[in-house]
Amino acid sequence: MVGAGIAGVASGFRYLSQYAYGSTHWGKTSVWWVRCGAMANVISIGLAIGSFAAFFVGGLAAYHAVVVPS
Repeated sequence: MVGAGIAGVASGFRYLSQYAYGSTHWGKTSVWWVRCGAMANVISIGLAIGSFAAFFVGGLAAYHAVVVPS
């Protein structure tokens, strides 16, 4: 469940990064917006990796709860 929540937040940061990359000011992209987009992109990637990790840890815990005897 935590992994799904993290994936949702990662998706939100992906949208923020694309918004920052697409923001223009009189036809020129600001260096500040590009940096914000890059930072949001890095955060999104980190959260996506965390989401996968949470999914696999949760799957392993479920496996041990159901298959492996106590």
